[in-house]
This record gives sequence, structure tokens and C-alpha cells, in this order.
Amino acid sequence: MRYSIAGFALLAGLTAAVDPVEVRGQDFVNSVSGDRFVVIGVDYQPGGQGAISATNDRDVLSDPEACTRDAALMQSLGVNTIRSYNVDPVSQPL
Repeated sequence: MRYSIAGFALLAGLTAAVDPVEVRGQDFVNSVSGDRFVVIGVDYQPGGQGAISATNDRDVLSDPEACTRDAALMQSLGVNTIRSYNVDPVSQPL
């Protein structure tokens, strides 16, 4: 599974800082403030799951212009967690 809780990386470039989140009991908690962290997430893969295939090897997540645009929109909606379907391990996504 390629869950991108580290999808904070997409938003990190648009925010001053991202505080670490830790698990306390059954809750996610902001380790700096102690506030409960509620996951507000989206699945993100421009083109859907079929964006990378045997016939299309272009990694859409390595397009900085599209990812920056989309990250700004997601941030304005309050998204704090991003899951991506595919990441090309050879390219260097944001």
C-alpha cells in the first residue's frame, strides 16, 4: 500500500510548518499543541488509478505546477492528509 500520510509533504511547501502527529490511545494528537488531530483527507491522483500504466509511464505527481495548484486548492478546503495511488520510485515527486 502506498498511503501518503506523508502526503503532508505536498502541503508542507505551502505552509509555514507541519507539526508532527502522534498516536495517544485511540486518537491522533498534535504533538506540539496536544490538540486532537482529525484527519480530513482525499485520494489524489490526477488521472485516477490508471494514470500510470504500461502504456503511460509519465508520473503525474512529478508535475510541480499541477501539484502546487491542486495542493493550494486542497489546503483551502481544509485537507490535511493526502493519499496517492501510485508514486514512481525513480522520479522525484514534490
